[in-house]
Amino acid sequence: MNEHRICTMIGFAARARKCVSGATAVESAIRSRKAKLVVLDKESSENSKKNYQNLCEHYKIPYIEITNPGLAIGKPDRLCLAILQKEFAEQIIKA
Repeated sequence: MNEHRICTMIGFAARARKCVSGATAVESAIRSRKAKLVVLDKESSENSKKNYQNLCEHYKIPYIEITNPGLAIGKPDRLCLAILQKEFAEQIIKA
């Protein structure tokens, strides 16, 4: 998995407004089935990871873990992101 390419694609998705960040927005996108891919931070707490993994498995949404995903969208404090467009999600998974 090429994290540099993944961060670039996440940045493109953010510029196209096809990315949401933050716990509340990501959970809302998952529950409303708008999220096509969830990106988690590798350094998140185990409880947070398990919560998002369970949500993703329940709603059948793929997820990946990378180091500091918020940096890709210019918000380094964000630990989780949701990609809302299928094409961006496919490119990120393929990277």
